[in-house]
Amino acid sequence: MASSLPPKTKLFSAQDPLTDPNLKGLLYSAVPFTFRRLQAATSLLGVVEKFGNQTLYFSSAGELWKSDGTAAGTDRLIDINGSQSSFPADFANVNGTLYFTAVTSFGRELWTSNGTELGTKFVKDIADGAWSSSPKNLVNANGKLYFTALTIGPNSEAIYRVMTSDGTPAGTKPIPTSSVKYSGTPARLTAVDDIIYFTAFAEKNGKHLGHELLTYRPDTVIGSFKDTVNFVAGGPNFLIDTDATVTASSFTSFNGGSITFRTTMNTQLEDRFTIRNQGTGAGQIGAVGAEVSYGGVVIGASSGGTGTAPLAITFNANATTAAIQALIRNILWRSASSSTLIRTLSVSLSDGLGNTSLAQNKKVIVSAP
Repeated sequence: MASSLPPKTKLFSAQDPLTDPNLKGLLYSAVPFTFRRLQAATSLLGVVEKFGNQTLYFSSAGELWKSDGTAAGTDRLIDINGSQSSFPADFANVNGTLYFTAVTSFGRELWTSNGTELGTKFVKDIADGAWSSSPKNLVNANGKLYFTALTIGPNSEAIYRVMTSDGTPAGTKPIPTSSVKYSGTPARLTAVDDIIYFTAFAEKNGKHLGHELLTYRPDTVIGSFKDTVNFVAGGPNFLIDTDATVTASSFTSFNGGSITFRTTMNTQLEDRFTIRNQGTGAGQIGAVGAEVSYGGVVIGASSGGTGTAPLAITFNANATTAAIQALIRNILWRSASSSTLIRTLSVSLSDGLGNTSLAQNKKVIVSAP
């Protein structure tokens, strides 16, 4: 069996009243000036590319098939639902793994396949019992699957959610929500890099915002953190980074989360992180005792910062992406030590669910006075 589609091969479905009087549809392959019929009763096409090879997955006679573009390489992959048709649909390619939906006694739910019969598996009964979660809008966002599905609420009510899956039951779950909530039926999922865009009825702080375009970014990111900075041993405080940025989903809550600054290499007992107290004006960071504020509103409490004890700020519900970005830009570091050893400063940010950003590091090149 061939392992990939021949160059310039196109696969498509069509209806031919001469060879297909029931108008169920046929699968054809095409190279320049050549057309070949491969399989009858075909619809719902999806292509998965893996390791440079392409395989076409499709639904034929209510079951899952695959093709490499040749008649010999076109065959049913699996009979999912025994004597009943499973009607595979909604194909998506995530890093060479096929995700799709199919009908069984659990209703229409999420399935995954590595292209083999043994590797084709039911993922999860998202809507318990005979309810169908009917996953739709399957998209690949930077190697992660996102989709919409119906779930069952605590009072047996139907709730439509945006969900993510890694192909395991535990990893198939709704995306988190915080101050921005959505309702109705989310739709039009579109992935741009690792950001998901979708439409839904939105609500914030009890106020209905109407049908809005919403975004979800799974990872909180600290960016524009410069690689190195120079420091004279025993010198005064300096701001570790005045251009750092924080990017997070509009759904991210930092309530109960924290940000941590530490010296991770050649730490001296005299090394110290502190917070610059700008004041209580709009956009300003305030630091009085352990209390940290932004624009005069308390966003958290600080602790540590001297020697090997990291500076940690634990956030409350008032902490926003803008506030945390301003905070990073107002972190001071100095060392009263005479050591000229190079230090590495590190910062990491955790949201209210315990998801932690990749640590950003900065070298401090220390010279003698």
